[in-house]
This record gives sequence, C-alpha cells and structure tokens, in this order.
Amino acid sequence: MKMSRWSEYDKYVVMVDGGRDISVSGVSQGYQAFLEFKLVKSALQEIAKSPGKMYTYKGEIYKSPITAAKAARILENIEICKWDSDIREVAKQIGTVTYFLYPSIRRKK
Repeated sequence: MKMSRWSEYDKYVVMVDGGRDISVSGVSQGYQAFLEFKLVKSALQEIAKSPGKMYTYKGEIYKSPITAAKAARILENIEICKWDSDIREVAKQIGTVTYFLYPSIRRKK
C-alpha cells in the first residue's frame, strides 16, 4: 500500500519503529503514545506558524526550543515517517510525556 494511504497511526508506528530494526530510543509505540504525539504535532504546528521565539499552546506561552522553519521541516518529515530528535524537546517542554516518552527521560516537575 502506498504511504499516502496510510493512517496517521501507521505513519507514527513506522516513524518510531524505524522499520529497519532500529527503533527511536525512549519513545513508545502504543496507541496512547500516538495520541500524545498528536499533541506534540499540534505544538509543532503552532511553532511553525509563529514568527519569533515564542509560541502559544493550550493557552500557555512558551519560548520555542526550535525555529519556525525547523518546526515546518519536522512536520514535513513526520509525513514521510522520519524522526527528528527535536520532537522530543518539544514534547518535554509541553509536558506531553506520560506515555509518549519512556520514564527515564520524562520531564521532572
């Protein structure tokens, strides 16, 4: 089946599994993790459309750990199942790590 017909979840699993016997370290593959990944993707979309160093996500203002251009590239790569380590940085910043990231690298409160 062509990648263009894959569901968002299918693309997520391929992205974090690697499909080459190399999975992304510290990232869960389950459906709950995928739902949290979608929140991270939403934050990336906010960063991509925010000029400057700040962005708003769920009513909170954050200092962006990446540029808008980098966020746009990450979003493009997500569509072709390519992982970027900056996804993890955005996830930790917004606190979406309960299921998405393994416990050893969860944000400390």
